[in-house]
This record gives sequence, C-alpha cells and structure tokens, in this order.
Amino acid sequence: MKKAVMMLVICAVAFATQQKNISDDIAIPNPGTKISADLFPEVHTLMEQMMEARVNRDMERYNQLLEEYKSLMQPVQETRLPDPIEITPAEDPIMRWGTDIIIYSGLVNYNSWAMLLDVDDEAISVDYHRGDTVRAAVACVDSVVRIFISLDNGINWAYERGFTWGTEAVYEPEIIHGPTGSYWHVIVRTSHGNGNIYGARFDDAGVLSGAWIESTDDTVTNYSVCSDRAEWPTGYYLYCAYHKSLGGPGLDGIWWTRSLDYGASWEAALQLQFSGSGHPDVTYGSGGTIFESYLARMSSGNKNINARVSTNYGSTWAGSQIVETDTLIKHGPQIAASHDGTDDAWVVWPRRWSSDPYDYDLWWAWTQDEGATWSTPGFLSSYFKHEVLPSITVYDTSGMYDPYISYIVTENDTEWTEPIIATRYWDTDSTWADPDTFNDYEPEFTRPIQTWQSVGIPALAYVGAGGQPVYFDAWSNTAVEEHEVAAPRNLLGQTRPNPFVDMTRFSYTVPVSGMVTIRAFNIAGQQVATLVQEHKSTGTYTATWNGKDNAGANLPKGVYFLKLEYNGIDASRKVILE
Repeated sequence: MKKAVMMLVICAVAFATQQKNISDDIAIPNPGTKISADLFPEVHTLMEQMMEARVNRDMERYNQLLEEYKSLMQPVQETRLPDPIEITPAEDPIMRWGTDIIIYSGLVNYNSWAMLLDVDDEAISVDYHRGDTVRAAVACVDSVVRIFISLDNGINWAYERGFTWGTEAVYEPEIIHGPTGSYWHVIVRTSHGNGNIYGARFDDAGVLSGAWIESTDDTVTNYSVCSDRAEWPTGYYLYCAYHKSLGGPGLDGIWWTRSLDYGASWEAALQLQFSGSGHPDVTYGSGGTIFESYLARMSSGNKNINARVSTNYGSTWAGSQIVETDTLIKHGPQIAASHDGTDDAWVVWPRRWSSDPYDYDLWWAWTQDEGATWSTPGFLSSYFKHEVLPSITVYDTSGMYDPYISYIVTENDTEWTEPIIATRYWDTDSTWADPDTFNDYEPEFTRPIQTWQSVGIPALAYVGAGGQPVYFDAWSNTAVEEHEVAAPRNLLGQTRPNPFVDMTRFSYTVPVSGMVTIRAFNIAGQQVATLVQEHKSTGTYTATWNGKDNAGANLPKGVYFLKLEYNGIDASRKVILE
C-alpha cells in the first residue's frame, strides 16, 4: 500500500460544529513513514525527574517533585478545578439517571454482525479528565477518529479534533487522560496491516504526537489499554495487551507491551499466551499490580475464562489462573481492580446456555489476594434473556469507590432485538445491587461504556440503534445536586409481571413530599396514559396499569415505557403488553 504523506493541521477552534469538515482532521502516517522528531513536544524537566524517581522506586522523591510540579501548575489548575462535589456514592449509590445527551449525531463504525458470531464489539470511549472536563473518542464510518469535549461534566459537548488514515477503517478507540493535564491519549485499531494499533498523544495545547503500538501484518482483532495514573498521577505508565488471530482457535495468541514515556514509544512486544487465547482486558490495581483476563478456547473443546497477574508493573507475569472452564460459549471477559491496596479485582463475562443460542447470563468472580485465587463463579444477573457486552470500572481514587457495571439486556427470546441497558453496582462483599435501567433511547448491540462524569459519580455512554447517535448519561444530568435528597436506590420499581396481559403492578418511592407524575408512553414517544398525577407525602406506594389509555380503551400489544417525574428527577421502566 502506498505510504501516506503526513499532514498536521492543528485545529485552533475547539468548539466547532459536529459536522466539521474532514479536511480539518489530522492525517496520521502509516507504519514505516518517517516521523520528524519535532512532533514530540519537550517534556517538562520536573516530569522527567519524576519519571526517573519512579523508575528508581523512590516514592519520597517522587512525591516531593509532584508537589513542586503542582505548585508550578497551580495558576492553571485554579482556572479549571471547581469546588469538590459533596457526594460519597459508595456509601449509598442512587441510580438517578437524567436525560440522555447526544455527544455525536453521526454514524459510528461497528460490526452489526458481531453478536451473531459471538464477538465482542465497541465503538466509543469516554474518560473523565479533571475538574469539569470529560472527553469522548468515537470511531466513525468515514475512517475518522473524532474526539469530543465537555467542559461542564458532560452536559454540553462539542467537537474538538480528529485524526484519520485516509480510507483506512478505524475500530475500538480508547481514551486515557494523564490526570495532571500533561497529556491525553487516544489509542485505536486500524484496518492497515490487518489491525495495526496506533497510540495518539495530545498535549494541553492540542499538539499531536504518537507512535505505532503494533505495526506488523498479523491480524489484530482486539486489544485493551490502561494506565497506572490512579497511583502515579504524574509519571504514569501506559499498558496494552492485544489479540492476534494467527490461523484458528489453537493458534491465537496474546501480546503485551507498555510505554514508559507517555506514549512517545512502546517497548518491544512480549507474547504472553501462545495458543487458543484472545479477547484480553487489562486493568491496574495498586502497588505495581496489573490484572489481565482473557478467553481461552482450548483444543479439548473447553472455553476458559483465565486471569493472570503482574506485580512489577508488567515487567514479568505469573502463570494464568482458570476462573471458569466448561464447554459453553463465552464472550471476552472484562476486569476491574481496586486502587486501595486490598488487591481486590472483579471479572465479568457473558455465558451462553447450550440449549438456547439467545440465552446469555452474566457471570462474575473476584479475587481478594492479588489473583492467587478466585471465588467460585456465579450469576451476576439472570433477570433477562440476553445479558451481553458488559463494561466494568472502578474510580481512580483509593479506598472510596467499588465497581460499577453496565451491559445490554433484552427480554426477546428468539432474536437480537429490543435491547435496553442495565447497570449495577457492588453493594456489599459478594453481592451486587439489583439491576436498574436508564436509557431513554434504544441502544445498538455494541458495548455501552461504563465511565465517570466527575469525582466518583458514575456515567455511561452508548451507541443508538442503527449506529447513531452516541449518547451520554450520568447522575447529575437533571442538575439536581445528588446530596440534597436522601433518595432510595430505586424511585420507580420493577414492573411485575413483565410482560403482562391484563395488569402489571409496580412500586414507587417519594423521598420528600412533592408532586409525582407517572405516565405511559409508546415506543414512538407518544403519551398514552397518565397513571399517577398528585402530590404525595414521603413514603413508598404501589400502583397498577391495565394496559388501557386514559379513555379506557385497550392499547395495542407492544413495548411501552412507564416514566416517573418527581422533583426534577426522571426514572423510567420498560414494560411489554401482550
């Protein structure tokens, strides 16, 4: 393939329209194209000294330099960091989602056939930065990776910049911020070389640099990246594991590499797994511990969920531990770890029953001893028929926040249709809170992204049906301060039965006296019935719906949504009338 000529076009206007012309995006060279050294901005002297202290494991020296760097950068931080948000969601998480906000209205690049072939798929990534800044990276159908920015914790979004390889397709973007504002990174897999991986790096002035992480002609089908910024706010490392399909289930392998210089270069890749393996996911814990989970398809016919651990920042790895093994179909696992020194990590994966190609349950296991042993796998969720494409994360700070999971579910028994998104959080040791659904619009079968809106406040992003648009939702989209009302976990309870024929019953809770409205809407968004509309005192109530409109006429069979409105808060439930 003819080598591309690199053109750098630095976008001076950060808040341009989402339909910005593709010519304003940055063209990245294919592997082998010589990159001028001046594309790599000079690293601050203090940052270089912090990196040296880190390499020498001199934490005292590192912390001294970090404080000096913070004081030097203080004028910048004062203009970007708001007052701390007074909320501790770990104490009593409240799933109070607001109106879904559009990040990007165009088509994303995803594989519509993925679920039919038992393949994971994702097309977007969102990462909270600091203060009030959140960024999203989107793989678009026109071969551009577009980056969007919000300066108010996800309430308003604008196009920031993008990059492209001309006509090369782009897949699976991952965005990672350096927590102190030194750099931010967008990693992406491209169709060049059957799946080359590129790590783009931006500084705060928007200058782009980067390096190819994988540039051979082997087929890279998926990858995972993480950083250890939770423990090393400046001087962080980047880590990447990726899956090469080398000719069949017995020949697939997993490779590993890392960057010790903020993504300017990557170490020579090390092959961690030599056969029958793929779909790696990596996460950083604390104290140099990195966890990896992956799917191993064995020559015996078993499909394993395996995990392995490095305790020295990825320099060496222990042998794999089998988390679960049997012959049932599984999708690639997702893993997250605590940052509080407890050595806890959680892994979750979809598992398909052999008797029904559409019956997936989510399974999970956890370790409390740095991956030496894993708990007996069990159901995370079996509320719905399909439960697939999980995304799990733990907030960066240590000792405060437990994992949150989002995933796609559907009650349709015979095909991949009518999906909704469910979310759960770690309630107590070994238990998960009941699932809660939140999405205002139908998602596509591509992984919803569990992320954060600000310090410790969970958020989600997902792709709409048909591949557009990209939505963002979080706790405070309603502009109601989360600590103002001590609300119960579920304002609007599950409907029972669901589906229903003659009558369905549900509960709802009023934390503080106020006006409550509950209405039914059809799938087109048209209001069809008002079920509750009155002032209610504090308490929990029960209501029913008989599937009729306000005039008492029977409504047609189909999907409906019950929506509760109370004190500026919205909650909704999907219900099926048969």
